[in-house]
Amino acid sequence: MAIKIAIACTKGGVSKTTTTFELASALARKKKKVLLFDLDPQGDCSTWADVKSGEISIFNSLTEKDTPPPISHINAYFDIIPSSSKLESFESFNVTGKEVRLKKIVDKLENQYDYIIYDTQPAISFLVGNALVASDYVITPLTCDEFSVKGITKIIELIDDVQDVYNKNLKLGGILITNFHKGMTMHREALEYYKSSDVFKNKLFKTVIRQTQKIKTAVVKRMSIYDLDKTSHAAVDYQKLAEEIIKKFK
Repeated sequence: MAIKIAIACTKGGVSKTTTTFELASALARKKKKVLLFDLDPQGDCSTWADVKSGEISIFNSLTEKDTPPPISHINAYFDIIPSSSKLESFESFNVTGKEVRLKKIVDKLENQYDYIIYDTQPAISFLVGNALVASDYVITPLTCDEFSVKGITKIIELIDDVQDVYNKNLKLGGILITNFHKGMTMHREALEYYKSSDVFKNKLFKTVIRQTQKIKTAVVKRMSIYDLDKTSHAAVDYQKLAEEIIKKFK
């Protein structure tokens, strides 16, 4: 049975999609079978993977009965269900049991995978709620600025709401520091604050994702950072994160 992980934050620009895609890639390199759901209507993960939804999309699977989602194969260990622009209208779509539609899809797939990972939009929405209902853990990326902290607070509140009504086993798997630049005083000070704060210190991953321009190159070339440069900071850091998750999430 798969371990299900939502990558979620209500603030954009915190490397949420980068974390989703590169964590999935790192786990696949560990020969873990991974399925990535791109639930962000912007579809950045799908673009990065160079896949598109066809006539039948994840939107159809969420809104119609017994419509299996389209699965694209990236490699032997990495599959993706691409996004669809139609997901924008899921918020206003009137369908019975809207909050658990994704979980019903995942229940039919999870025995085929070791990990199922969801990329989500930077918002509080039915799509994000569906991802949390269908998850075991939530990973929340956090950058070294005060606006990112507000996004963490909102996600923790949403986790509490989902636990109360739909998924009592949902856990905050951890807060992941991303885009960290050791040469910037503000980043070093923010990291020390997070590590000492009662709010954050027991929730932080040991792994810190360092800032690198090579991620942008990987996106443009439609490849993972491991195919571009497996010795880069991002490749090393996401590999460490994958190892930490394998040990921590059971």
